[in-house]
Amino acid sequence: MTTKEAIQAMLDGKKVVPSGWSDGLYIMFNGTHFIREDGNQFLFGSLEYDWEIYEEPKPKQVLVIEKWLCEYCGGYVVVEGNDLNFMRNEMFKKVKLLDTYEVEL
Repeated sequence: MTTKEAIQAMLDGKKVVPSGWSDGLYIMFNGTHFIREDGNQFLFGSLEYDWEIYEEPKPKQVLVIEKWLCEYCGGYVVVEGNDLNFMRNEMFKKVKLLDTYEVEL
C-alpha cells in the first residue's frame, strides 16, 4: 500500500510496517503522533515506502500433558492427555502420576 493509504490505516487504528524492514517494529498512531512499537516517534521523510498491515503474532498455547497409571477393571492402564475428565468415571482409579510435560502449539 502507499504511504497515504498506510497513514489512513493508522488513523483507523491499524498498525503498519514498511515492507522489508528487518527490525519488524510496527508503526501506529497514538492519537497525537505516529510512533514505532518501541515508543519512538516516527517521522515521515522524503522516502516512499511500500507498506503492509502488521499482523500480531498469535500467542503460543501450552498444554500440560499428564501420564497416569490407573487401575481399571481389575488391571492397570496408562492414561495420557491434557484433559483427563474421563478419569472421573468411577471405573478409573489414579494410582500414580508417571510423568508431566508441556507441549507448545
